Amino acid sequence: MRRSGMDSRPRDCSRAGGRWTKVQWEWIPKWHWRLREWEETKDWLLLPLSLPLPPLRPPLNHEQTRQLLMSVCWVLRSLDGSSLRGWLRDLSPHRFVALLDVLTLVVSSFEYKAVQDDGLEGITEARDMDETIRVGRREGAVRWREGRAESIDHLESLVCAEATLTVLDTIENACQVVSSAGCDHLLPILPLLFKLIMHMLSCRQSLSVLQSVFATQRSFVVKYPDVVFETESEQCGELCLQLLRHCASRVPIVRSHAAASAYLLMRESYESTSSLARVKIHFTMSLSTLVSNGTQSGSWINEDFLRRSFRTLLSYAHNESSAAQQLHFRVSVNR
Repeated sequence: MRRSGMDSRPRDCSRAGGRWTKVQWEWIPKWHWRLREWEETKDWLLLPLSLPLPPLRPPLNHEQTRQLLMSVCWVLRSLDGSSLRGWLRDLSPHRFVALLDVLTLVVSSFEYKAVQDDGLEGITEARDMDETIRVGRREGAVRWREGRAESIDHLESLVCAEATLTVLDTIENACQVVSSAGCDHLLPILPLLFKLIMHMLSCRQSLSVLQSVFATQRSFVVKYPDVVFETESEQCGELCLQLLRHCASRVPIVRSHAAASAYLLMRESYESTSSLARVKIHFTMSLSTLVSNGTQSGSWINEDFLRRSFRTLLSYAHNESSAAQQLHFRVSVNR
């Protein structure tokens, strides 16, 4: 860093015969003449700190996020099953976890919203008798806006259903990949897949999509009972909570699917652990949580619908074969 042609040695040192002596040269500390070099170069070193920082990119709004997530769903939907499984097999566990985070965001962003009466017919009501003629002229426009709003709501429900079904297809392909040979490094992904299914059950879904979610949930419980009852015992409690919530639904087919899932959960727990004590504890705590949440929010669960679901569950148990083990299982369920 020393400039050529410039004497960087200190000027206040004595000279002998106009020249530096060897003793004087060795005596001068090295930092003394390097101080001048630092003074000359510090301005260049500090220059980047004085420059203005580039402006930060503004965060994405909700609509832009939905558009990007829909693009992801379109890519996943366009791939055939073998190509999708091959791509999932080549992912590292870190990238797989990132994909599941994106799918969770898809489920939350495209949550189903029931089409409700938004009161558009009230627009045509006249506030004054003098506005009757004017309102009559606008009836055609109001009807057109009503039809357009209904078509937009219907299209939105279709988009939400398609996005959720795409996530379900990806979950099923991911389960096939994890269960295949040579993918033992992806086994820690199974609890995350189960957690994603629980998230889908907790969100609002259309009737057709909810039936598919129940089918995927039952398939997961049958294939991976160890994950449900041992590895993710907390998520098993969350599953019991969501099943009880759907057992109190006013829609009969939803109650039927929820009761079937609850029965299968108890059946798999009995076959895996030869006991229903743990699952019964989960159901008891979940029922207490439902009642407590209903008390706080003012939305009470329908006890009549819940009893109907329990009767359906008991009917599933009584329709089993009369073997000794099945008899013991039916007695455990009745308790």
